[in-house]
Amino acid sequence: MKIVLAALAMSLLANGGSAFAADADCEEKFRQLLGGGGSDSGEYPFTARSITEMSGQTMTSTFVAQDDETFFTIDDNSKSWVVLRDGTGWVSTNEGKSWKKAYTIDPVQAAKQKVQTQQRAEEATNIACADGVEFEGDTYRQLSGDWKSVDGTGLTGHADYYLRADGRWHAQVQDMMSNGQRTKITQVRVPKGEELTVPEVE
Repeated sequence: MKIVLAALAMSLLANGGSAFAADADCEEKFRQLLGGGGSDSGEYPFTARSITEMSGQTMTSTFVAQDDETFFTIDDNSKSWVVLRDGTGWVSTNEGKSWKKAYTIDPVQAAKQKVQTQQRAEEATNIACADGVEFEGDTYRQLSGDWKSVDGTGLTGHADYYLRADGRWHAQVQDMMSNGQRTKITQVRVPKGEELTVPEVE
């Protein structure tokens, strides 16, 4: 997941939103989302359409998160299906009829990355909120902030979350910069009734 933007107050005013410094609840919610949420955050499960813009290319996919460790991705370009479950990645090139084990995540590295993600969220800056911000024709509460990696890679980013009335995010935009290369990822939850589930791979 990845991040962007600059003059937050100006852009919020242009969108009809009222910008203000983050209150305690707003800041806590932003850090929770940026830190991965956790399976008990109320954000899971979800299905979202994902758009990745990088190096002049645009890639689209459907992303399903059962919890904060179990994921399913359908890539629109390659038509491949990828499932990550119990630290193992599985790939199908025939719409789930058969699966091939592709990789295994080192649990030590996974635990380290989780700690770094939490630290990144705790150290986020310029957190601000605005109500009534428009996103694709509807209005939401927007949480925004800047972050940087804590692993020495120099990766920096800006995150925007658009919250529904029930407090769950409807969309999130991650705009990142690394070694002069920008990557922007936008995820939008699919309408109710269009959610997918993570398929079994064995």
